[in-house]
Amino acid sequence: MKRIFTSLFLLILTICLDSCYGLSANEIFTNLNDSKEINCQTLPENVELVFESETIPFNYEKIGLIEVQGNQYSNEKEIILKLKNLAKSKCCDAIIGVKKNYLTRESGVMFEKDPPTVYSTISFNGIAVRKIK
Repeated sequence: MKRIFTSLFLLILTICLDSCYGLSANEIFTNLNDSKEINCQTLPENVELVFESETIPFNYEKIGLIEVQGNQYSNEKEIILKLKNLAKSKCCDAIIGVKKNYLTRESGVMFEKDPPTVYSTISFNGIAVRKIK
Protein backbone atom coordinates (compact mmCIF):
# COMPACT_ATOMS: atom_id res chain seq x y z
CA MET A 1 0.00 0.00 0.00
CA LYS A 2 2.87 2.34 0.83
CA ARG A 3 4.42 1.68 -2.60
CA ILE A 4 1.17 2.63 -4.33
CA PHE A 5 0.96 5.95 -2.47
CA THR A 6 4.64 6.66 -3.13
CA SER A 7 4.22 5.90 -6.83
CA LEU A 8 1.07 8.01 -7.03
CA PHE A 9 2.80 10.91 -5.23
CA LEU A 10 5.79 10.75 -7.63
CA LEU A 11 3.46 10.67 -10.63
CA ILE A 12 1.54 13.74 -9.42
CA LEU A 13 4.79 15.56 -8.60
CA THR A 14 6.17 14.82 -12.08
CA ILE A 15 3.00 16.11 -13.73
CA CYS A 16 3.12 19.30 -11.67
CA LEU A 17 6.78 19.94 -12.45
CA ASP A 18 6.33 19.24 -16.15
CA SER A 19 3.21 21.36 -16.43
CA CYS A 20 5.16 24.62 -16.93
CA TYR A 21 5.81 25.48 -20.57
CA GLY A 22 7.44 28.24 -22.58
CA LEU A 23 9.80 29.25 -19.78
CA SER A 24 13.05 28.14 -21.38
CA ALA A 25 14.74 28.58 -24.72
CA ASN A 26 13.60 26.07 -27.32
CA GLU A 27 16.44 24.28 -29.17
CA ILE A 28 15.57 22.47 -32.41
CA PHE A 29 17.94 20.33 -34.51
CA THR A 30 16.89 18.32 -37.55
CA ASN A 31 19.48 15.86 -38.86
CA LEU A 32 19.73 16.02 -42.67
CA ASN A 33 21.67 12.75 -42.90
CA ASP A 34 19.09 10.14 -41.94
CA SER A 35 21.45 7.23 -42.42
CA LYS A 36 24.37 8.77 -40.51
CA GLU A 37 24.64 9.09 -36.76
CA ILE A 38 26.40 12.26 -35.67
CA ASN A 39 29.71 11.34 -34.04
CA CYS A 40 33.06 13.05 -33.74
CA GLN A 41 36.24 12.35 -31.78
CA THR A 42 36.45 15.85 -30.32
CA LEU A 43 33.94 18.67 -30.31
CA PRO A 44 34.89 21.80 -32.27
CA GLU A 45 36.34 24.64 -30.22
CA ASN A 46 34.62 27.42 -32.17
CA VAL A 47 31.55 27.70 -34.36
CA GLU A 48 31.70 30.22 -37.19
CA LEU A 49 28.51 32.06 -38.10
CA VAL A 50 27.87 33.02 -41.72
CA PHE A 51 24.76 35.17 -42.05
CA GLU A 52 22.34 34.76 -44.96
CA SER A 53 23.64 37.73 -46.99
CA GLU A 54 27.33 36.78 -46.65
CA THR A 55 29.34 34.60 -49.01
CA ILE A 56 30.51 31.27 -47.63
CA PRO A 57 34.35 31.23 -47.62
CA PHE A 58 34.79 27.44 -47.26
CA ASN A 59 33.57 24.08 -48.55
CA TYR A 60 31.24 22.21 -46.24
CA GLU A 61 29.09 19.17 -45.58
CA LYS A 62 25.50 19.85 -44.45
CA ILE A 63 24.70 18.19 -41.13
CA GLY A 64 21.35 19.60 -40.05
CA LEU A 65 18.87 22.41 -39.68
CA ILE A 66 19.29 24.31 -36.44
CA GLU A 67 17.17 26.83 -34.55
CA VAL A 68 17.07 28.35 -31.08
CA GLN A 69 14.00 30.26 -29.92
CA GLY A 70 14.42 32.59 -26.96
CA ASN A 71 12.28 32.75 -23.87
CA GLN A 72 10.53 35.82 -22.49
CA TYR A 73 13.74 37.35 -21.11
CA SER A 74 16.32 36.19 -23.68
CA ASN A 75 18.72 38.54 -25.41
CA GLU A 76 20.55 38.10 -28.73
CA LYS A 77 23.90 37.23 -27.16
CA GLU A 78 22.37 34.43 -25.08
CA ILE A 79 20.48 32.93 -28.05
CA ILE A 80 23.55 33.03 -30.31
CA LEU A 81 25.60 31.29 -27.60
CA LYS A 82 22.93 28.56 -27.30
CA LEU A 83 22.89 28.22 -31.10
CA LYS A 84 26.66 27.76 -31.19
CA ASN A 85 26.61 25.26 -28.30
CA LEU A 86 23.88 23.21 -29.99
CA ALA A 87 25.94 23.15 -33.20
CA LYS A 88 29.05 22.07 -31.25
CA SER A 89 27.11 19.23 -29.63
CA LYS A 90 26.32 17.97 -33.15
CA CYS A 91 30.01 18.15 -34.21
CA CYS A 92 29.46 21.20 -36.44
CA ASP A 93 32.05 23.94 -36.74
CA ALA A 94 29.95 26.46 -38.69
CA ILE A 95 26.39 27.60 -39.25
CA ILE A 96 25.55 29.07 -42.65
CA GLY A 97 22.56 31.12 -43.75
CA VAL A 98 21.99 32.39 -40.21
CA LYS A 99 18.79 34.45 -39.91
CA LYS A 100 17.26 36.38 -37.04
CA ASN A 101 13.49 36.13 -36.66
CA TYR A 102 10.86 37.44 -34.30
CA LEU A 103 8.14 35.14 -33.06
CA THR A 104 5.33 34.93 -30.56
CA ARG A 105 5.45 32.29 -27.82
CA GLU A 106 3.33 31.40 -24.83
CA SER A 107 4.29 30.47 -21.30
CA GLY A 108 2.17 29.26 -18.46
CA VAL A 109 1.13 26.31 -16.38
CA MET A 110 -0.94 23.53 -17.89
CA PHE A 111 -4.19 22.66 -16.19
CA GLU A 112 -4.49 26.21 -14.78
CA LYS A 113 -7.50 28.47 -15.32
CA ASP A 114 -5.29 31.52 -15.88
CA PRO A 115 -4.66 32.30 -19.55
CA PRO A 116 -1.08 31.82 -20.77
CA THR A 117 1.32 34.75 -21.01
CA VAL A 118 1.88 35.67 -24.66
CA TYR A 119 5.19 37.33 -25.48
CA SER A 120 7.41 38.22 -28.41
CA THR A 121 10.96 36.91 -28.59
CA ILE A 122 13.79 36.34 -31.04
CA SER A 123 15.08 33.22 -32.71
CA PHE A 124 18.10 32.42 -34.84
CA ASN A 125 18.21 29.62 -37.39
CA GLY A 126 20.44 28.29 -40.13
CA ILE A 127 22.14 25.21 -41.53
CA ALA A 128 24.69 23.51 -39.29
CA VAL A 129 27.68 22.33 -41.32
CA ARG A 130 31.07 20.70 -40.98
CA LYS A 131 33.89 22.40 -42.88
CA ILE A 132 35.71 20.22 -45.40
CA LYS A 133 39.44 20.63 -45.05
